[in-house]
Amino acid sequence: NAIGMSLYQEGKTAFTKKAYGEATEKLNKALTYEIKNKELYYLLATSYNNLKKYDEAIQCFDKALVID
Repeated sequence: NAIGMSLYQEGKTAFTKKAYGEATEKLNKALTYEIKNKELYYLLATSYNNLKKYDEAIQCFDKALVID
């Protein structure tokens, strides 16, 4: 899905700029377009961790672990 991949790329860009709030917003939107991969969940989890949202971070790390 082109929209989902675009949101995923925007989330990655925000993450590299340390704009973690924006990264979580874009990456969560990408999930609604069925864009699910380990890197997305890793970036999302790390962003949540940097925002001190530890419960959300743990949930995302757990989801990353079950993706083949």
